[in-house]
Amino acid sequence: MPLIVMGVSGSGKSTVAAAVAAKADAVFLDADDFHPAANVAKMESGTPLTDADRVPWLTAVGDEVAARAARGEHVVMACSALRRSYRDLLRERAADLFFVHLDGTHELLAARIGARTDHFMPSTLLDSQLATLERLAPDEAGAVVDIAGTPDEIADAVIAAWPRRTSHTPVSRADVDPTLLPRLDRTPALNLENPVLRALVATASRLAPGRKVDGVAVRRVRDGAVDVRVYTPAESSGAALLWIHGGGLVLGAAKMDDRLCGETAAHLGATVVSVDYRLAPRHPFPAALDDAHAAWAWLLAHAGELGVDPARIAVGGQSAGGGLAANLVQRLHDEGATVAAQWLYCPMLDDRTAADRSFDDARHLVWNNRSNLVGWSSYLGEAMGDTVPAYSSASRREDLAGLPPAWIYTSDIELFHDEDVDYARRLAAAGVDVTLDLVRAAPHGFEAWATDTALAQDLFTRARAWLGERLRAGFG
Repeated sequence: MPLIVMGVSGSGKSTVAAAVAAKADAVFLDADDFHPAANVAKMESGTPLTDADRVPWLTAVGDEVAARAARGEHVVMACSALRRSYRDLLRERAADLFFVHLDGTHELLAARIGARTDHFMPSTLLDSQLATLERLAPDEAGAVVDIAGTPDEIADAVIAAWPRRTSHTPVSRADVDPTLLPRLDRTPALNLENPVLRALVATASRLAPGRKVDGVAVRRVRDGAVDVRVYTPAESSGAALLWIHGGGLVLGAAKMDDRLCGETAAHLGATVVSVDYRLAPRHPFPAALDDAHAAWAWLLAHAGELGVDPARIAVGGQSAGGGLAANLVQRLHDEGATVAAQWLYCPMLDDRTAADRSFDDARHLVWNNRSNLVGWSSYLGEAMGDTVPAYSSASRREDLAGLPPAWIYTSDIELFHDEDVDYARRLAAAGVDVTLDLVRAAPHGFEAWATDTALAQDLFTRARAWLGERLRAGFG
Protein backbone atom coordinates (compact mmCIF):
# COMPACT_ATOMS: atom_id res chain seq x y z
CA MET A 1 0.00 0.00 0.00
CA PRO A 2 1.87 3.13 -1.20
CA LEU A 3 2.15 5.90 1.38
CA ILE A 4 1.60 9.58 0.57
CA VAL A 5 2.94 11.90 3.29
CA MET A 6 1.06 15.17 2.84
CA GLY A 7 1.10 18.56 4.51
CA VAL A 8 1.66 22.24 3.89
CA SER A 9 5.07 23.86 3.67
CA GLY A 10 6.93 23.57 6.94
CA SER A 11 5.23 20.32 7.97
CA GLY A 12 8.44 18.42 7.24
CA LYS A 13 6.79 16.02 4.84
CA SER A 14 9.95 15.45 2.78
CA THR A 15 12.16 14.95 5.84
CA VAL A 16 9.65 12.67 7.52
CA ALA A 17 8.85 10.72 4.37
CA ALA A 18 12.55 10.11 3.76
CA ALA A 19 12.96 8.91 7.36
CA VAL A 20 9.95 6.60 7.03
CA ALA A 21 11.32 5.14 3.80
CA ALA A 22 14.69 4.49 5.44
CA LYS A 23 13.12 2.80 8.47
CA ALA A 24 10.67 0.75 6.39
CA ASP A 25 13.10 -0.26 3.64
CA ALA A 26 10.93 1.55 1.10
CA VAL A 27 11.56 3.79 -1.91
CA PHE A 28 11.40 7.52 -1.13
CA LEU A 29 10.06 9.90 -3.75
CA ASP A 30 9.48 13.64 -3.46
CA ALA A 31 6.56 14.95 -5.49
CA ASP A 32 8.28 18.33 -5.77
CA ASP A 33 10.79 16.68 -8.10
CA PHE A 34 7.98 16.05 -10.61
CA HIS A 35 6.92 19.68 -10.98
CA PRO A 36 7.50 21.05 -14.48
CA ALA A 37 9.84 24.03 -14.72
CA ALA A 38 6.94 26.45 -15.17
CA ASN A 39 5.44 25.40 -11.83
CA VAL A 40 8.78 25.83 -10.04
CA ALA A 41 9.18 29.31 -11.53
CA LYS A 42 5.74 30.36 -10.34
CA MET A 43 6.37 29.13 -6.79
CA GLU A 44 9.79 30.80 -6.62
CA SER A 45 8.11 34.09 -7.53
CA GLY A 46 5.56 33.62 -4.73
CA THR A 47 2.67 32.96 -7.11
CA PRO A 48 0.27 30.19 -5.98
CA LEU A 49 -0.27 27.34 -8.42
CA THR A 50 -3.65 26.88 -10.07
CA ASP A 51 -5.45 23.58 -10.47
CA ALA A 52 -4.51 23.67 -14.15
CA ASP A 53 -0.86 23.77 -13.03
CA ARG A 54 -1.32 20.85 -10.66
CA VAL A 55 -3.17 18.36 -12.87
CA PRO A 56 -0.20 17.36 -15.09
CA TRP A 57 2.06 17.34 -12.03
CA LEU A 58 -0.26 15.06 -10.01
CA THR A 59 -0.78 12.83 -13.04
CA ALA A 60 2.98 12.31 -13.32
CA VAL A 61 3.24 11.67 -9.57
CA GLY A 62 0.42 9.09 -9.62
CA ASP A 63 1.84 7.29 -12.64
CA GLU A 64 5.26 7.01 -10.97
CA VAL A 65 3.78 5.61 -7.76
CA ALA A 66 1.69 3.10 -9.74
CA ALA A 67 4.68 1.96 -11.76
CA ARG A 68 6.79 1.45 -8.64
CA ALA A 69 4.03 -0.41 -6.82
CA ALA A 70 3.49 -2.66 -9.86
CA ARG A 71 7.15 -3.71 -9.52
CA GLY A 72 6.48 -4.75 -5.93
CA GLU A 73 8.24 -1.78 -4.33
CA HIS A 74 7.06 -0.19 -1.09
CA VAL A 75 6.74 3.50 -1.96
CA VAL A 76 6.76 6.55 0.32
CA MET A 77 5.95 9.79 -1.49
CA ALA A 78 6.11 13.30 0.00
CA CYS A 79 3.34 15.33 -1.64
CA SER A 80 1.17 18.28 -0.59
CA ALA A 81 -2.12 16.73 -1.91
CA LEU A 82 -3.99 19.39 0.01
CA ARG A 83 -7.37 19.16 -1.71
CA ARG A 84 -9.60 16.10 -1.82
CA SER A 85 -9.73 16.45 -5.62
CA TYR A 86 -5.91 16.19 -5.77
CA ARG A 87 -5.97 13.00 -3.72
CA ASP A 88 -8.76 11.58 -5.87
CA LEU A 89 -6.69 12.30 -8.98
CA LEU A 90 -3.77 10.39 -7.45
CA ARG A 91 -6.12 7.51 -6.66
CA GLU A 92 -7.22 7.41 -10.27
CA ARG A 93 -3.60 6.82 -11.29
CA ALA A 94 -2.48 4.54 -8.43
CA ALA A 95 -4.54 2.09 -6.37
CA ASP A 96 -4.62 1.46 -2.60
CA LEU A 97 -3.03 4.75 -1.54
CA PHE A 98 -2.72 5.60 2.14
CA PHE A 99 -2.41 9.27 3.10
CA VAL A 100 -0.80 10.61 6.26
CA HIS A 101 -1.48 14.28 6.96
CA LEU A 102 1.30 15.96 8.95
CA ASP A 103 -0.52 18.59 10.97
CA GLY A 104 0.68 21.41 13.22
CA THR A 105 -0.11 24.91 14.46
CA HIS A 106 0.36 27.96 12.23
CA GLU A 107 3.10 29.22 14.52
CA LEU A 108 5.08 25.99 14.35
CA LEU A 109 4.72 25.74 10.58
CA ALA A 110 5.82 29.35 10.06
CA ALA A 111 8.84 28.88 12.34
CA ARG A 112 9.97 25.79 10.46
CA ILE A 113 9.62 27.51 7.09
CA GLY A 114 11.69 30.41 8.36
CA ALA A 115 14.43 28.11 9.61
CA ARG A 116 15.04 26.26 6.37
CA THR A 117 17.31 27.37 3.55
CA ASP A 118 17.69 26.65 -0.17
CA HIS A 119 14.02 25.84 -0.75
CA PHE A 120 11.95 27.37 -3.52
CA MET A 121 8.72 27.62 -1.46
CA PRO A 122 8.56 31.00 0.37
CA SER A 123 6.81 31.46 3.71
CA THR A 124 4.40 33.90 2.08
CA LEU A 125 2.56 30.95 0.52
CA LEU A 126 1.77 29.28 3.88
CA ASP A 127 -1.57 31.02 4.34
CA SER A 128 -2.69 30.19 0.80
CA GLN A 129 -1.75 26.55 1.38
CA LEU A 130 -3.70 26.42 4.63
CA ALA A 131 -6.69 27.98 2.86
CA THR A 132 -6.42 25.30 0.18
CA LEU A 133 -6.12 22.43 2.67
CA GLU A 134 -9.05 20.00 2.85
CA ARG A 135 -8.51 17.54 5.67
CA LEU A 136 -8.88 13.80 5.17
CA ALA A 137 -12.51 12.70 5.02
CA PRO A 138 -13.74 9.66 7.00
CA ASP A 139 -13.98 7.58 3.83
CA GLU A 140 -10.34 8.21 2.87
CA ALA A 141 -7.65 5.72 3.78
CA GLY A 142 -5.36 7.75 5.97
CA ALA A 143 -4.33 9.15 9.33
CA VAL A 144 -3.35 12.46 10.92
CA VAL A 145 0.03 12.75 12.68
CA ASP A 146 1.04 15.71 14.82
CA ILE A 147 4.38 17.32 13.91
CA ALA A 148 5.19 18.54 17.43
CA GLY A 149 8.14 16.19 17.86
CA THR A 150 11.46 15.21 16.39
CA PRO A 151 11.57 13.91 12.80
CA ASP A 152 12.42 10.46 14.17
CA GLU A 153 9.42 10.48 16.52
CA ILE A 154 7.13 11.68 13.75
CA ALA A 155 8.45 9.00 11.38
CA ASP A 156 7.73 6.30 13.97
CA ALA A 157 4.17 7.60 14.36
CA VAL A 158 3.68 7.53 10.59
CA ILE A 159 4.97 3.96 10.35
CA ALA A 160 2.60 2.90 13.14
CA ALA A 161 -0.33 4.31 11.16
CA TRP A 162 0.67 2.95 7.75
CA PRO A 163 -0.76 -0.42 6.65
CA ARG A 164 2.05 -1.33 4.25
CA ARG A 165 0.35 -4.41 2.91
CA THR A 166 -2.92 -5.42 1.27
CA SER A 167 -4.67 -8.78 1.23
CA HIS A 168 -3.04 -9.51 -2.14
CA THR A 169 0.48 -9.25 -0.72
CA PRO A 170 2.13 -12.72 -0.49
CA VAL A 171 2.71 -13.91 3.08
CA SER A 172 5.49 -16.08 4.49
CA ARG A 173 6.93 -16.92 7.90
CA ALA A 174 9.33 -14.02 7.48
CA ASP A 175 6.36 -11.64 7.73
CA VAL A 176 5.24 -13.01 11.11
CA ASP A 177 6.04 -11.41 14.47
CA PRO A 178 8.87 -13.60 15.90
CA THR A 179 7.03 -14.00 19.21
CA LEU A 180 4.23 -15.82 17.39
CA LEU A 181 6.36 -18.29 15.41
CA PRO A 182 6.62 -21.02 18.11
CA ARG A 183 2.82 -21.07 18.41
CA LEU A 184 2.32 -20.85 14.67
CA ASP A 185 4.48 -23.94 14.21
CA ARG A 186 2.13 -25.86 16.52
CA THR A 187 -1.00 -24.67 14.70
CA PRO A 188 -2.05 -27.35 12.20
CA ALA A 189 -2.67 -26.37 8.59
CA LEU A 190 -6.21 -27.37 7.69
CA ASN A 191 -7.26 -28.53 4.24
CA LEU A 192 -10.94 -27.65 4.44
CA GLU A 193 -11.42 -28.70 0.83
CA ASN A 194 -11.29 -32.29 2.12
CA PRO A 195 -14.86 -32.95 3.39
CA VAL A 196 -13.80 -35.88 5.55
CA LEU A 197 -11.14 -33.86 7.34
CA ARG A 198 -13.55 -30.95 7.68
CA ALA A 199 -16.14 -33.20 9.34
CA LEU A 200 -13.54 -34.65 11.71
CA VAL A 201 -12.34 -31.22 12.78
CA ALA A 202 -15.91 -29.99 13.27
CA THR A 203 -16.62 -32.97 15.51
CA ALA A 204 -13.37 -32.52 17.44
CA SER A 205 -14.11 -28.86 18.11
CA ARG A 206 -17.39 -29.81 19.76
CA LEU A 207 -15.80 -32.58 21.83
CA ALA A 208 -12.90 -30.51 23.10
CA PRO A 209 -13.03 -29.72 26.84
CA GLY A 210 -14.08 -26.30 28.04
CA ARG A 211 -12.05 -24.06 30.35
CA LYS A 212 -12.96 -22.48 33.68
CA VAL A 213 -12.04 -18.91 34.61
CA ASP A 214 -11.81 -18.07 38.30
CA GLY A 215 -14.71 -15.98 39.56
CA VAL A 216 -16.97 -16.77 36.61
CA ALA A 217 -19.76 -19.36 36.68
CA VAL A 218 -20.46 -21.18 33.41
CA ARG A 219 -23.62 -23.04 32.49
CA ARG A 220 -25.13 -24.37 29.31
CA VAL A 221 -28.70 -23.48 28.45
CA ARG A 222 -30.87 -25.27 25.90
CA ASP A 223 -34.24 -23.64 25.42
CA GLY A 224 -36.04 -24.60 22.22
CA ALA A 225 -33.93 -23.28 19.33
CA VAL A 226 -31.52 -21.64 21.78
CA ASP A 227 -28.23 -23.35 22.65
CA VAL A 228 -25.90 -21.07 24.58
CA ARG A 229 -23.18 -20.96 27.22
CA VAL A 230 -23.74 -18.33 29.91
CA TYR A 231 -20.78 -16.80 31.76
CA THR A 232 -21.82 -15.03 34.95
CA PRO A 233 -19.22 -12.91 36.82
CA ALA A 234 -19.13 -12.88 40.62
CA GLU A 235 -19.80 -9.13 40.55
CA SER A 236 -22.08 -7.91 37.79
CA SER A 237 -21.99 -4.43 36.27
CA GLY A 238 -25.37 -4.97 34.63
CA ALA A 239 -23.88 -5.08 31.14
CA ALA A 240 -23.85 -8.05 28.75
CA LEU A 241 -22.19 -9.35 25.62
CA LEU A 242 -23.68 -11.73 23.08
CA TRP A 243 -20.67 -13.58 21.66
CA ILE A 244 -20.42 -15.66 18.46
CA HIS A 245 -17.50 -18.06 17.92
CA GLY A 246 -15.43 -18.44 14.75
CA GLY A 247 -14.65 -21.41 12.53
CA GLY A 248 -15.27 -20.29 8.97
CA LEU A 249 -19.02 -21.04 9.29
CA VAL A 250 -18.23 -24.77 9.08
CA LEU A 251 -16.26 -25.45 12.28
CA GLY A 252 -16.17 -24.52 15.95
CA ALA A 253 -18.19 -24.54 19.14
CA ALA A 254 -19.04 -22.03 21.85
CA LYS A 255 -16.89 -23.68 24.50
CA MET A 256 -13.69 -23.19 22.50
CA ASP A 257 -14.00 -19.51 23.53
CA ASP A 258 -14.45 -20.28 27.24
CA ARG A 259 -11.32 -18.38 28.19
CA LEU A 260 -12.07 -15.30 26.11
CA CYS A 261 -15.67 -15.15 27.29
CA GLY A 262 -14.80 -15.93 30.91
CA GLU A 263 -12.01 -13.38 31.14
CA THR A 264 -14.16 -10.74 29.43
CA ALA A 265 -16.93 -11.42 31.97
CA ALA A 266 -14.44 -11.16 34.82
CA HIS A 267 -12.72 -7.99 33.57
CA LEU A 268 -15.90 -6.08 32.70
CA GLY A 269 -18.38 -7.56 35.14
CA ALA A 270 -20.50 -8.36 32.10
CA THR A 271 -22.69 -11.40 31.60
CA VAL A 272 -21.54 -13.14 28.42
CA VAL A 273 -23.85 -15.36 26.40
CA SER A 274 -22.03 -17.41 23.73
CA VAL A 275 -24.03 -18.99 20.91
CA ASP A 276 -23.65 -22.60 19.80
CA TYR A 277 -25.02 -22.09 16.32
CA ARG A 278 -25.66 -24.68 13.62
CA LEU A 279 -22.86 -25.15 11.10
CA ALA A 280 -22.79 -25.23 7.31
CA PRO A 281 -23.02 -27.03 4.94
CA ARG A 282 -25.54 -29.19 6.79
CA HIS A 283 -27.23 -26.00 7.97
CA PRO A 284 -26.70 -23.23 5.40
CA PHE A 285 -27.79 -19.59 5.63
CA PRO A 286 -29.79 -18.37 7.52
CA ALA A 287 -29.44 -21.09 10.17
CA ALA A 288 -26.41 -19.64 12.00
CA LEU A 289 -27.82 -16.10 11.90
CA ASP A 290 -31.23 -17.29 13.08
CA ASP A 291 -29.56 -19.10 16.00
CA ALA A 292 -27.69 -15.92 16.97
CA HIS A 293 -30.92 -13.92 16.69
CA ALA A 294 -32.72 -16.46 18.90
CA ALA A 295 -29.92 -16.15 21.47
CA TRP A 296 -30.33 -12.36 21.45
CA ALA A 297 -34.07 -12.74 22.03
CA TRP A 298 -33.41 -15.20 24.87
CA LEU A 299 -30.93 -12.79 26.48
CA LEU A 300 -33.45 -9.95 26.36
CA ALA A 301 -36.23 -12.16 27.70
CA HIS A 302 -34.07 -13.25 30.65
CA ALA A 303 -32.35 -9.90 31.24
CA GLY A 304 -34.17 -9.40 34.54
CA GLU A 305 -33.12 -12.69 36.11
CA LEU A 306 -29.58 -12.24 34.75
CA GLY A 307 -29.31 -8.74 36.20
CA VAL A 308 -28.72 -7.24 32.76
CA ASP A 309 -29.73 -3.78 31.56
CA PRO A 310 -31.29 -4.33 28.09
CA ALA A 311 -29.81 -1.00 26.91
CA ARG A 312 -26.27 -2.18 27.72
CA ILE A 313 -25.88 -5.29 25.59
CA ALA A 314 -23.14 -5.54 22.95
CA VAL A 315 -22.78 -8.07 20.14
CA GLY A 316 -19.37 -9.49 19.27
CA GLY A 317 -17.61 -12.34 17.58
CA GLN A 318 -14.40 -13.59 16.07
CA SER A 319 -13.67 -14.41 12.41
CA ALA A 320 -16.82 -16.05 11.00
CA GLY A 321 -18.46 -15.17 14.29
CA GLY A 322 -17.45 -11.56 13.77
CA GLY A 323 -19.15 -11.61 10.39
CA LEU A 324 -22.27 -13.15 11.91
CA ALA A 325 -22.16 -10.51 14.64
CA ALA A 326 -21.99 -7.70 12.06
CA ASN A 327 -24.93 -9.21 10.17
CA LEU A 328 -26.92 -9.69 13.37
CA VAL A 329 -26.34 -6.04 14.31
CA GLN A 330 -27.62 -4.95 10.90
CA ARG A 331 -30.73 -7.12 11.29
CA LEU A 332 -31.39 -5.92 14.85
CA HIS A 333 -30.95 -2.31 13.77
CA ASP A 334 -33.56 -2.77 11.04
CA GLU A 335 -35.90 -4.34 13.62
CA GLY A 336 -35.53 -1.31 15.87
CA ALA A 337 -33.55 -3.04 18.61
CA THR A 338 -30.95 -1.25 20.74
CA VAL A 339 -27.41 -2.64 20.52
CA ALA A 340 -24.83 -0.85 22.67
CA ALA A 341 -21.79 -1.78 20.57
CA GLN A 342 -20.37 -4.24 18.06
CA TRP A 343 -17.06 -5.89 18.99
CA LEU A 344 -15.55 -7.55 15.92
CA TYR A 345 -12.37 -9.64 16.04
CA CYS A 346 -10.84 -10.16 12.55
CA PRO A 347 -14.35 -10.49 11.10
CA MET A 348 -15.23 -12.47 7.98
CA LEU A 349 -17.39 -9.85 6.26
CA ASP A 350 -17.36 -10.22 2.48
CA ASP A 351 -18.15 -13.29 0.36
CA ARG A 352 -16.66 -11.50 -2.65
CA THR A 353 -13.16 -12.06 -1.25
CA ALA A 354 -13.70 -15.81 -1.46
CA ALA A 355 -15.05 -15.54 -4.99
CA ASP A 356 -11.98 -13.59 -6.15
CA ARG A 357 -9.39 -16.27 -6.92
CA SER A 358 -6.62 -13.68 -7.20
CA PHE A 359 -6.38 -13.74 -3.39
CA ASP A 360 -5.29 -17.40 -3.52
CA ASP A 361 -1.77 -16.51 -4.61
CA ALA A 362 -1.02 -14.65 -1.37
CA ARG A 363 -1.14 -17.97 0.54
CA HIS A 364 -2.26 -16.44 3.82
CA LEU A 365 -1.27 -18.32 6.94
CA VAL A 366 -3.82 -20.15 9.15
CA TRP A 367 -6.81 -19.11 7.00
CA ASN A 368 -6.31 -18.79 3.26
CA ASN A 369 -8.72 -17.99 0.46
CA ARG A 370 -9.20 -21.61 -0.58
CA SER A 371 -10.55 -22.35 2.91
CA ASN A 372 -12.47 -19.10 2.72
CA LEU A 373 -14.26 -20.30 -0.41
CA VAL A 374 -15.19 -23.55 1.34
CA GLY A 375 -16.67 -21.60 4.22
CA TRP A 376 -18.66 -19.14 2.15
CA SER A 377 -19.87 -21.64 -0.45
CA SER A 378 -20.93 -24.05 2.31
CA TYR A 379 -22.89 -21.27 3.98
CA LEU A 380 -24.46 -19.61 0.95
CA GLY A 381 -24.74 -22.59 -1.37
CA GLU A 382 -26.57 -21.69 -4.57
CA ALA A 383 -27.17 -18.18 -3.22
CA MET A 384 -23.50 -17.31 -3.69
CA GLY A 385 -23.15 -15.01 -6.68
CA ASP A 386 -23.45 -11.42 -7.82
CA THR A 387 -26.22 -10.82 -5.30
CA VAL A 388 -26.69 -12.53 -1.95
CA PRO A 389 -29.49 -12.46 0.65
CA ALA A 390 -29.69 -9.60 3.12
CA TYR A 391 -27.79 -10.19 6.38
CA SER A 392 -25.62 -12.91 4.85
CA SER A 393 -22.52 -10.87 3.94
CA ALA A 394 -22.15 -7.73 6.05
CA SER A 395 -19.98 -5.82 3.57
CA ARG A 396 -22.69 -6.01 0.93
CA ARG A 397 -24.95 -3.63 2.84
CA GLU A 398 -24.88 -0.15 1.32
CA ASP A 399 -26.55 1.91 4.07
CA LEU A 400 -24.51 1.70 7.27
CA ALA A 401 -25.87 4.88 8.90
CA GLY A 402 -27.23 4.51 12.41
CA LEU A 403 -25.39 1.31 13.30
CA PRO A 404 -23.95 1.12 16.83
CA PRO A 405 -20.34 1.99 17.72
CA ALA A 406 -17.88 -0.53 16.32
CA TRP A 407 -14.48 -1.84 17.33
CA ILE A 408 -12.80 -3.85 14.57
CA TYR A 409 -9.42 -5.49 14.73
CA THR A 410 -7.57 -6.97 11.79
CA SER A 411 -3.97 -7.79 10.89
CA ASP A 412 -1.91 -6.46 8.02
CA ILE A 413 -0.93 -10.01 6.91
CA GLU A 414 -4.31 -11.72 7.00
CA LEU A 415 -6.82 -12.41 4.27
CA PHE A 416 -9.55 -10.27 5.80
CA HIS A 417 -7.40 -7.12 6.09
CA ASP A 418 -8.82 -5.31 3.07
CA GLU A 419 -12.47 -6.13 3.71
CA ASP A 420 -12.18 -5.25 7.41
CA VAL A 421 -10.45 -1.93 6.76
CA ASP A 422 -12.95 -1.08 4.04
CA TYR A 423 -15.91 -1.84 6.33
CA ALA A 424 -14.43 0.35 9.06
CA ARG A 425 -13.94 3.21 6.59
CA ARG A 426 -17.49 2.90 5.30
CA LEU A 427 -18.91 2.84 8.82
CA ALA A 428 -16.97 6.00 9.63
CA ALA A 429 -18.14 7.67 6.42
CA ALA A 430 -21.73 6.86 7.47
CA GLY A 431 -21.20 8.64 10.79
CA VAL A 432 -20.69 5.55 12.95
CA ASP A 433 -18.21 5.77 15.83
CA VAL A 434 -15.48 3.32 14.74
CA THR A 435 -12.18 2.19 16.21
CA LEU A 436 -9.97 0.19 13.84
CA ASP A 437 -7.21 -1.71 15.63
CA LEU A 438 -4.58 -2.85 13.12
CA VAL A 439 -2.18 -5.47 14.47
CA ARG A 440 1.09 -5.90 12.62
CA ALA A 441 2.62 -9.21 11.57
CA ALA A 442 -0.04 -11.48 13.09
CA PRO A 443 -1.68 -14.31 11.13
CA HIS A 444 -5.43 -14.68 11.27
CA GLY A 445 -6.97 -15.28 14.69
CA PHE A 446 -3.62 -15.22 16.50
CA GLU A 447 -5.33 -14.19 19.74
CA ALA A 448 -7.01 -17.61 19.80
CA TRP A 449 -3.95 -19.81 19.19
CA ALA A 450 -1.27 -17.56 20.76
CA THR A 451 -3.39 -16.24 23.62
CA ASP A 452 -0.62 -15.87 26.20
CA THR A 453 1.74 -13.84 24.01
CA ALA A 454 2.26 -10.17 24.78
CA LEU A 455 0.82 -9.28 21.36
CA ALA A 456 -2.47 -11.05 22.12
CA GLN A 457 -2.72 -9.83 25.71
CA ASP A 458 -2.14 -6.23 24.60
CA LEU A 459 -4.92 -6.65 22.04
CA PHE A 460 -7.32 -7.96 24.69
CA THR A 461 -6.44 -5.04 26.97
CA ARG A 462 -7.26 -2.48 24.26
CA ALA A 463 -10.38 -4.34 23.17
CA ARG A 464 -11.83 -4.68 26.67
CA ALA A 465 -11.02 -1.07 27.51
CA TRP A 466 -13.02 0.02 24.45
CA LEU A 467 -15.93 -2.28 25.21
CA GLY A 468 -15.97 -1.34 28.87
CA GLU A 469 -16.33 2.33 28.00
CA ARG A 470 -19.35 1.60 25.84
CA LEU A 471 -21.05 -0.67 28.35
CA ARG A 472 -20.90 1.79 31.24
CA ALA A 473 -24.18 2.75 32.88
CA GLY A 474 -25.86 5.51 30.93
CA PHE A 475 -23.79 5.07 27.78
CA GLY A 476 -25.47 6.28 24.63
